[in-house]
Amino acid sequence: MQALILAGGLGTRLRHVVSDRPKPMALVNGKPFLEYQIEFLRKNNIDDIVLSVGYMSEKIEKHFGSGKNFGISIRYVREKDFLGTGGAIKNAIQALNDYFFALNGDSLFLVDLDSMIKFHKDNQAEMTIALAKVGDNSRYGNIHVSNKFQITEFTEKGNSSEKLINGGIYYFRKDTWNWKNFPEKFSLEKEFFPQIVTKNRIFGYLSDSYFIDIGTVEDYKKLESDVSSGTIKL
Repeated sequence: MQALILAGGLGTRLRHVVSDRPKPMALVNGKPFLEYQIEFLRKNNIDDIVLSVGYMSEKIEKHFGSGKNFGISIRYVREKDFLGTGGAIKNAIQALNDYFFALNGDSLFLVDLDSMIKFHKDNQAEMTIALAKVGDNSRYGNIHVSNKFQITEFTEKGNSSEKLINGGIYYFRKDTWNWKNFPEKFSLEKEFFPQIVTKNRIFGYLSDSYFIDIGTVEDYKKLESDVSSGTIKL
């Protein structure tokens, strides 16, 4: 299996903590965050990884190289400008297999990917999004689902009784959409998902596995604490 990691973001909220490197390379107990993601993928039998890189991409490429030292194969697709999550996928589409996972480069969600694929197939989904349930969803857009976990609506940030959020892992077949019809720069979350949710079979795979988004200093420090305490192990 193959995965695309979206690692081209600027990481402005962490800039004063990790000013010398891109956000996916933020050190967590002495090891770049991206290594934790890659180790998670490798343990889920994914050994073909495409990295979409942009800001300070040379630091990522120098550290990981071909991926050989990490037991995987890594290729790079470069963003000349910040393209957004959707634009980054469009930019990388020619490097991707028919089916693949796409992951946000600033979150760690230890989902059982084989189970997610089975769920996708069982529901004849066109896209499956890993969902996390959180106590405070004020930082995130909310996701509403039917009783069979077909996604019915994406809503803006703010408290919702649903408490279901996008966990930043997607599984789909690239030819489901004609990517040429989309702009060069766009957001999956704000532009793509709301547009397709009523037209396509989009399902949410709910998992209670460990989830964290290092987009804030508080969560970045929490991940460091969880790793050092053994709360999560990779």
